[in-house]
Amino acid sequence: MKKKYISFDEACHLIKKGGIVAIPTETVYGLAGSVFSETALKKIFHIKKRPFFNPLIIHCANTKQMTPFFSMEQDEKNKIFLKKIIAHFSPGPITFILNKTSAVHPIITAGQKKVGLRIPKHPLTLKLIKETTPLCAPSANLFGKLSPTRAKHVYSIFKNKVPILDGGECQVGIESTVLEPDFKNNTLNILRPGLISKNHLQKWLKKEKYIKWTVQFSSSPLSPGQLNTHYQPAVPLVIIELENQVNPTKTEITRKLFPLFPDKIFKQLKLNSSAAMSARTLYHQLNTLSQDPTHVIYIIKYRTINNSGGWQAIWNRLDKACSRRIKWRT
Repeated sequence: MKKKYISFDEACHLIKKGGIVAIPTETVYGLAGSVFSETALKKIFHIKKRPFFNPLIIHCANTKQMTPFFSMEQDEKNKIFLKKIIAHFSPGPITFILNKTSAVHPIITAGQKKVGLRIPKHPLTLKLIKETTPLCAPSANLFGKLSPTRAKHVYSIFKNKVPILDGGECQVGIESTVLEPDFKNNTLNILRPGLISKNHLQKWLKKEKYIKWTVQFSSSPLSPGQLNTHYQPAVPLVIIELENQVNPTKTEITRKLFPLFPDKIFKQLKLNSSAAMSARTLYHQLNTLSQDPTHVIYIIKYRTINNSGGWQAIWNRLDKACSRRIKWRT
């Protein structure tokens, strides 16, 4: 019988041999393989059942290791800007979309001219990258499904098909912010929201006196997580949208949901008052509640809900994960 988890040395050996390993990051667990191994990259797509049009993100240990994978801006001011913003937010839950070099395998970028790069903030993974190679590490799940934030989540998905390096609970809990700097228009484009929010980026621009720069939300095939449905748990997730501040009782909710889901048990997903804590526990709660196939998960979305900062990233995940919406009218 194979053991559930592998040692650090075993993980290093597998990566060097072109294998794949589920690894921890501060965001979610990733299915990792060397950026220099075409075999490993193809394994990632195959095991995740991930379409090849969906790009991967390269994880590096430091900015020096990132350098061979992207072409620096020609303008000196832009060079300084890029170095500053990467240094300020890295390591951390942010991915930068930059012009790629020939060192990047075409599979990684799905044929695009740009590549996603980030430095994860997890000591075990940083050590692994330093002792092996830069890694591609999309979430260790099946494509479009719920991301794992603990080693046991990964095991429940793949069993013994994927070796797992246990690094404990992910401290951020949702995927990284994906950011594409547009130097022509002095714009930071957020392609996927994360806990590094629009407000964080605006504060940094103001502090560094980049007064001509703006931050906006955008979408692009350059970033993962762009499909309308994503991050889905194994059972239905229903968003109940309240049009007023009247809280329905559990009995009322059961009556509303029962005709849609007969003979099911309805479990409420509750968010913390803190966006950071809600993000950290979000996928774990969804993983736990979806273990029982008789469950239907529901969450109440208030009309006056806070959708700024980290909350925008949380609701981005929930909106994509939900299988049904109900507008609650009294």
